[in-house]
Amino acid sequence: MPETGDTMTSNAAFKKRVRELSAQQDIPYAEARSRLLSAKTSTSDAARTHGKNRAADAAMTMYAQLIGTALIGRAREMQRADDALERAERAWVETQERKGLRVVSGGQTGTYDEDGKAPWTVRDWRTHETLATGVSSYDDVTWADNWIDISAADVALNGVDLDPATKVVDELPADTPPQVRSFIGGLVAAMEYEDWSLEFAEWVGENRG
Repeated sequence: MPETGDTMTSNAAFKKRVRELSAQQDIPYAEARSRLLSAKTSTSDAARTHGKNRAADAAMTMYAQLIGTALIGRAREMQRADDALERAERAWVETQERKGLRVVSGGQTGTYDEDGKAPWTVRDWRTHETLATGVSSYDDVTWADNWIDISAADVALNGVDLDPATKVVDELPADTPPQVRSFIGGLVAAMEYEDWSLEFAEWVGENRG
């Protein structure tokens, strides 16, 4: 509350300022007093507004940090899972190679024609060397006895999973406003499907350690 009436007028220093303003600007004492009271109120209002703005800026900074931390945390988790998948796949390939098998990749490269035939290519998974090509039905694709398709590794990779996206939201501070929590949850969920998310994850891995 600004000072008014009794508190202001009982202040000798304030009365002195009123008299000085009245003399300097050649205005009645009452008008000088009114101006000083108005200036005091305006100063108090400005201080309160400044305080509110500072509080709002602090809140925005905190929420921005929460969002950044959540996204970077999710990106690191995606990078960790991607690295784990790559290690698991290579371990599976090495196991097959120790058995004397050759891991290959490839498959159909075009559409079927009227005779039910389509072009296909088989390549060495490690060297990308073309091992066989042709145009035939699916059953007639050339396939050596010691070849095994890389897709067979999927069974070995099933044990490598991302932590659930909700984990990031669950780990937010308890006093995080519901709107901010919901916003972060939406961003994190989008990272599972957006093309930019893997690029972001790679950038985090390269620049954040």
